[in-house]
Amino acid sequence: MHSAKQNLQWSDLLDNHQRNRDFDLQGLKTALSDSSAYADKLHLDPNQERSWHQLLALIHALDHLHRLYERCEEDDNRALTASAAKELSEQHHLLLTTVNQLSTLVEKNEWLIAVNITKQTFTLIHEQKEHQRKTLMESTVSGSLTVLETTELAQALRWMDRVSWHLARISHHYQNSFTLDQDRTIEPGL
Repeated sequence: MHSAKQNLQWSDLLDNHQRNRDFDLQGLKTALSDSSAYADKLHLDPNQERSWHQLLALIHALDHLHRLYERCEEDDNRALTASAAKELSEQHHLLLTTVNQLSTLVEKNEWLIAVNITKQTFTLIHEQKEHQRKTLMESTVSGSLTVLETTELAQALRWMDRVSWHLARISHHYQNSFTLDQDRTIEPGL
């Protein structure tokens, strides 16, 4: 339901240098709509336990994909701010690297590794968020940043936190849907 091409498109959105290329948000929207329409046609009996859990996990993943799409569609300026701001370069680089790694892992169906990488990315960005926000506020007080710049940077930081959360949850749900032995499913602790 989710291709490596779509991952490359997510990567393009995060990378300011890719802005000169045509980013196909409409193509992503169409792919998500098609995937949702297909999943909507699948109806199972709860007694089909394995298939039931797989479809449930895929529907959870689709929900996060839709929310990630909405974040990218509505918050394009936050992606631009995140990619251009030296104050957020560490978090931006981590997120961009994760999306690029995720693309390769999706192609190889390496979902357990994808879960671990996206969980680690979310955890790092989330743990840094409050400290980074405090640093931004202090830069405003010292005159290094304006209030508007600080607000934009803080919004971009929160955006990266939410994007990394959705990537971790998408990976988790896909991993659960593709795991044949449900005893091997993992909960990323998020």
